[in-house]
Amino acid sequence: MKAGWRGVWRLWHRWLGLSIGLYLALMGATGAAVLFREEIEAARYRVSAGSGAAPLPADALVTVVRARYPDVAGKDLSRVDIPADSDVCRRFVFGGYDDLTRTRFVYIHPYTGATVSNRYVLRDPFGFIWAAHLFLLGGTRGMTWHGWLGIGATALLLTGLAAWLPTAMRQLRARFTAKGALPTARLLYDAHTLGGAAVLPLLLVLSVTGTAFPWEDALHKAFRLPESRPHRVPQEGTLPIPADALLRTAEQRLPDLRVRRLILPTKPTEVARVQMIARRPALLARATVTLNPYTGAVIAVTQEKETEGAERLLTILPALHFGAWGGTVGKMLYAIAGLAAPGLFLSGCYLYLRRRRKRA
Repeated sequence: MKAGWRGVWRLWHRWLGLSIGLYLALMGATGAAVLFREEIEAARYRVSAGSGAAPLPADALVTVVRARYPDVAGKDLSRVDIPADSDVCRRFVFGGYDDLTRTRFVYIHPYTGATVSNRYVLRDPFGFIWAAHLFLLGGTRGMTWHGWLGIGATALLLTGLAAWLPTAMRQLRARFTAKGALPTARLLYDAHTLGGAAVLPLLLVLSVTGTAFPWEDALHKAFRLPESRPHRVPQEGTLPIPADALLRTAEQRLPDLRVRRLILPTKPTEVARVQMIARRPALLARATVTLNPYTGAVIAVTQEKETEGAERLLTILPALHFGAWGGTVGKMLYAIAGLAAPGLFLSGCYLYLRRRRKRA
């Protein structure tokens, strides 16, 4: 790469860093925590079972929660998250993501049905981190902001790569060599460039795949994929069947997967969905069984591993972002890259301010 172009890329990288760098740092830090959400919540909400005790049936817990919280802040019970460990509380979610100030998480003891925690998402420390990462605290509007800021973050990373690449391959080794005991500014410059180069591949994966979420509809249109139409069922005039029956049906259809989440209908004509996941780390690990909540009949079964062509590509993008495909090791590598982002932002700001002081 010619030296003149390096100056152009460096200039773009500098100004993108000053304008978008804080966003990338925030996403990296919060994302590192969200990666281990299951492990963190398993530690926070683990309970002890009595001798020979068995977890209460899902339908019994749903009935208890609906009776105890008939309408939390005007939001109906929308889903139940079921952890892999039976000794961890079930998470009942009231409301959706359109208005996070009214979304509430209720954690229920799996053996007694007692309420262990009942908080608005934004008033819970970890819930706040989760909402900041996924929605920038702005609900569905935050996803739109993610779409544009994510493009800027990807450009920031690519201009950094372009500014760092040597003009000749023989100089590549020098790019990976620190200069030793030098003034603080030089050490920070080495840390910024070497650290950035080391985590750049993972940060690019996270940035590109994270940016794909808000543009999902546009990408489907670009690849001319058929639009997914929401399923509807006629109101039977009877009560929905027990939640346990829905879960059993899903487990029978996909016995190699475990239940992860039960999404309940909030309107009479809506369907129920059971989201499932592979028992071992895998790239295409998720599946959804859509059911009639009144009869238990299976309406549709979708598995990520059965997708093809452009649909598979668009399925892989979010799957790569979650990090669960690599197990604990994969999530740790993602976390290291995420935590490096604030360091890159702070070191870049220091170098910029020092440069300005020298010119003044």
